[in-house]
Amino acid sequence: MSRFACLAMVFVCAGLLAGCASSSAAPSVSASLAPPTSEAEALQRNYECLTEKGWDVAVRDGGIEAEFPNDQGDQYQQYLEDSNECGAVTGTDGSRELTEADYEKLYQDRLAVRECLVSKDYPVGDVPSYQAFKDSYGADSTWDPYGQVSVDQGPAAVEACPQTASVY
Repeated sequence: MSRFACLAMVFVCAGLLAGCASSSAAPSVSASLAPPTSEAEALQRNYECLTEKGWDVAVRDGGIEAEFPNDQGDQYQQYLEDSNECGAVTGTDGSRELTEADYEKLYQDRLAVRECLVSKDYPVGDVPSYQAFKDSYGADSTWDPYGQVSVDQGPAAVEACPQTASVY
């Protein structure tokens, strides 16, 4: 049976996801929590929530990681649902309004990742203008340099060029 593991960024759309076993236990984290002030705090909150829901997850390389057999797509869907619920409950779902400074940081962080990928000979396309990036942020078309790397090269690309901190 083949196995795969993927890296899940809490916010940065440039992560990979995978799931494990689930339970219906409700998270004990308060729904009234203020948004986290750092990526580390956001990851810790999501880790605790997913663990309380019965998932065997770990915080690695700036994301939440779990592993499960490829033939368990139903568990992957449950993981996505639980992950989304944990984001809402822990205040890490990115629902706050981003400021101009937030957009600028996200754009600069992605430019830095792209520069690293180019320096390591990963094929990445053109960079959108700042305004195009900002206008598309949060949509399926949001520019992400990792999204231009093939799936089989993804884990090595993330290792070679670690993801930068997200804006919370």
